[in-house]
Amino acid sequence: MNEHENALPSGGSMKSVLKPAIPPENLTRCRLFLLWTFGWCLLVAYAEVWEHGPCAGLTLCILVWYLILFFWKGRTVLQRHPLLFTCNLFRLFQFCGG
Repeated sequence: MNEHENALPSGGSMKSVLKPAIPPENLTRCRLFLLWTFGWCLLVAYAEVWEHGPCAGLTLCILVWYLILFFWKGRTVLQRHPLLFTCNLFRLFQFCGG
């Protein structure tokens, strides 16, 4: 009978359902990531009509996307997906060549 008395957390039954609060330093980082991702989306939309041609716009989009990923994930992007990163860099240099 003792097990059933302590089955709920001390805050009541709703406490187990509520999401934990995000620490302020992580919240700032999440908001910055959201802002940079929104800027990247605008860049992708603008890349097609860029006066330097769509290849230059796509090259810039790939570079900016990897900068955002490195800001968010760090070097784990390279460690987890080296083939994908290499293929995208190859595509980047291919676009640079024209």
